[in-house]
Amino acid sequence: MDDRVPRLRIGPYLFVRSIEPGRSADRWLAVHERDDTTFVVHRFRVPRDRVEQRRFVGAVEALSELAHPHVLPIVQSSLGSAWAGNAWVVTPYTGNADGLVTLERLARDKGGRVPPNEVERAAVQLLEAVEHCHALGHAHGSIQADEVLVDPRG
Repeated sequence: MDDRVPRLRIGPYLFVRSIEPGRSADRWLAVHERDDTTFVVHRFRVPRDRVEQRRFVGAVEALSELAHPHVLPIVQSSLGSAWAGNAWVVTPYTGNADGLVTLERLARDKGGRVPPNEVERAAVQLLEAVEHCHALGHAHGSIQADEVLVDPRG
């Protein structure tokens, strides 16, 4: 980025570039200015309905408490802006140059043919993550391929 152009930021996170958006969030690659470590900043568009806003805030707070190898941790969030229509969530950057990709995109990039060993590994990891979440009393409902993030190691 040109140093003469002001960089976008939220808190200590300087935005480097946008990356592929998720189903319900825009995403940016960002650098923590003090630690010089890389994160992904997600901006969720929160519905105007107060019940839905409380549900969203509750879900982010619940996810922030989860600690499991197959659940992407939330490092920081700014939910106060949820009442204004946006909420920010920061997660570690664990991907490659394009960041994490969705399972749906991975399958599409492979021509719709994911090898059986990769499918088995993804299914086992998803089941372990869901079991962990349910054991803590957090239910999600159905999981869609565009909600599952995959790093370069699968």
